[in-house]
Amino acid sequence: MWSELVDEEGRVYYYNSQTEQTQWDRPDDLGESVVDQALEKTQWRRFLTDEKEVYYYNEETQQSVWTLPEEVRKLLGDGKVEEAQPTEIVAEETLDSCKLVDLASLVTEDGLKLEETAGNDNSQFLQMLADFSVGTDWTFQQVMDRCIGDKRYWSVADSFERKQTFEVYLLRKADEELREKESSKDSYRNAFFQVLDKQDIRYYTRWKTCARMIVDEPVYSLIPPKMKREFFEEYSRKLRNEHEAAVRELRRKELDEVEVILRGEMTMMSKVDDVFKSLDFSRLPNITHLDVLTIYESIMTELEKTFEKTVSENNKKNYRADRRARDGFRQLLDEVSRKTEFTAKLRWHELLSYIKDDERFLELCGRRGSLPIDFYWDIVDRENQSLKAKRDLVKQVIKSVDNMSLEEFSRVVMAKVENVSESDCRLIREMLLEESRQKGEGDRKKRLMTLGYGVSKR
Repeated sequence: MWSELVDEEGRVYYYNSQTEQTQWDRPDDLGESVVDQALEKTQWRRFLTDEKEVYYYNEETQQSVWTLPEEVRKLLGDGKVEEAQPTEIVAEETLDSCKLVDLASLVTEDGLKLEETAGNDNSQFLQMLADFSVGTDWTFQQVMDRCIGDKRYWSVADSFERKQTFEVYLLRKADEELREKESSKDSYRNAFFQVLDKQDIRYYTRWKTCARMIVDEPVYSLIPPKMKREFFEEYSRKLRNEHEAAVRELRRKELDEVEVILRGEMTMMSKVDDVFKSLDFSRLPNITHLDVLTIYESIMTELEKTFEKTVSENNKKNYRADRRARDGFRQLLDEVSRKTEFTAKLRWHELLSYIKDDERFLELCGRRGSLPIDFYWDIVDRENQSLKAKRDLVKQVIKSVDNMSLEEFSRVVMAKVENVSESDCRLIREMLLEESRQKGEGDRKKRLMTLGYGVSKR
């Protein structure tokens, strides 16, 4: 009585030729079928889940599928497996009611669209649903229970097509109900808003106050209480938004006015207390001291940036001017050095007598960086270093200068040491004599210490 069949999607179901019943579960009295024979020729095997659902497992690839594998279907061959058209479906419809339907393709810009499939008349099925007053709260299982005995139920042969048609019917029904509801709601809203426009309703008016004001209006009795409260809150939100927008505009104008005033009066030395005293806050009801402080800080930041930029530009200009002044003074010193010899004993007043009336000296005075006296100290240090080096060379030539006159010392030094002038000889001789004197003083103190003189008594 039982036959194992395969539908167009590869799902295996069972058909009873005596009762014309179909089901998904394998009957207990069904022996080996052609599907079983085809499975034995492949690596696919049939298994049951804990919920008694059938699935197929490939022992070679370790792949699992819910529908009959394509390899097995090819072995069955065309014509070997026939599809039966049941007149009563139990297990199929139970599974069909849980199947998902893709409705995205049925929604267009113009609304819902149901395309008729070849060989099926969807209009009869849709008319049947309308005649049975199927509502948007119905399930497909309820449709099956109520309509399965109607011939129009079987006008759509494919179970999936029936479920899809039912889903589209629900969408159309819900869309019609929503449009009708929104249309009536819009008309009620417009009438209610017209009544409120005639009253002195403010954004802060409460519903109880409003209800007392419009209780005698005909529209008040026509609209349900919940809808009236909803319309009133919507109207209040609109008034509140308009009020807030007006306040924001007034606040913006007052802030602009304050900014214009402060920009015309503020300087780097302006204090915030003075700014507060200069404003008439009675004319500025929509701004606070904090708003003024924010504008003050913003303007002060701009003034500081402008000041810093000006200082930076002036510093660049002064740097270039300072550099030119230093270069000119160096040139002046070079000219003076050709007229007179710079020595380690050069005094500032001596150098000043040569440069005090020159513009290059006056230009450097008061500049940032090195001043004229700094250049003087550089000259003295340089000459001292040079003189000490020449002194060390003279020490290698002359061991003692105590009994040598200046003329004799100069003659010997200039003969044996290069690049030594007469003024250098004079200064070097003075340095050597000073060192000899200091050494003599040191030796004398040592002798006194040796003889016991200079030892402190307790």
